[in-house]
Amino acid sequence: MGPLFAKPSSMKTPTILTILLALAASTAADFGGGIGVGRDWTLSMDDTRGLGDRVLIDTVRITTDRIQLTVLPGEIPVFVQRSGFRPKVVALHAYLFADFPWVIDRIQLSSMFSAWEYTGAIWYPIDVQNDVTFNELASNPGNPDFYELARQPATLESQNMRFFGIDKTPFAKLHFDLSGIKSYTPPSFQNVHMQGGAGFSLHFSTPVLTNEFVSDAIENRVDGSTNLDSLEQQFSEQELTRYVLERIVERFQHPAFGLHFLAGVTIRPPSWPAGLFLRTKFMVSLSDVEPAIDLRGTGFLLTTGIEISL
Repeated sequence: MGPLFAKPSSMKTPTILTILLALAASTAADFGGGIGVGRDWTLSMDDTRGLGDRVLIDTVRITTDRIQLTVLPGEIPVFVQRSGFRPKVVALHAYLFADFPWVIDRIQLSSMFSAWEYTGAIWYPIDVQNDVTFNELASNPGNPDFYELARQPATLESQNMRFFGIDKTPFAKLHFDLSGIKSYTPPSFQNVHMQGGAGFSLHFSTPVLTNEFVSDAIENRVDGSTNLDSLEQQFSEQELTRYVLERIVERFQHPAFGLHFLAGVTIRPPSWPAGLFLRTKFMVSLSDVEPAIDLRGTGFLLTTGIEISL
């Protein structure tokens, strides 16, 4: 994992660009680039059920006037809840290309940044119900019905934080595509260039607010010396929640790999260096973007913008 805006070391982008530019220069091929906007429909996330997914918390001590009990790791009822996953902002798209009419027509390296938002929350216990006895709690300390629970929103708005105009819980994806493209220009429509191709994809994404992520994020902040009151204080003062959100927005996770198939059209008069493009891609994910909740990146995306040939 690395900083959110750091260049992924596994991509070797400078090497790819160097090869493309060297081939273009040595063969007098056309090269250029494009920039535009789009929409990404490759991801969907189901709402959690009930209180959500249980978070694995270390040993917590419960001390009240009636009950003194040490709850073992994983038994204290802390839950992560997610709902309302949807795209938030228009995706940003850019690409570089080199045309080789004698080989495959075009080799293209493209990228796209997309963002979504959802409502995340953390449920945590603040006290034991008055009518719960020691024996009941000792026999089943993980039963959420035995506790008074509080809900802490895990949203940027609740922490006075911002991330690309998102107010709720953020999710962002940056993907790179390396494509081989064939072109066809109808004889009677010299301004229209139709394209089709395929290639390999690499997806980087921010973490999702999952039970595993929250458990890892607060692992060093809750230990065997934590009691129920101090756990409540950390959540109610939003210290833990802000720390979790900072972990989400500051880094991309390890990449997910995939394939893509594309089809599109570019409208550009033969003598003009610039034109308009419209393309769609079908993305096929070969690994989960977020394995903890089976979040995959398979589906369609659409891009449009301006292309310039140098």
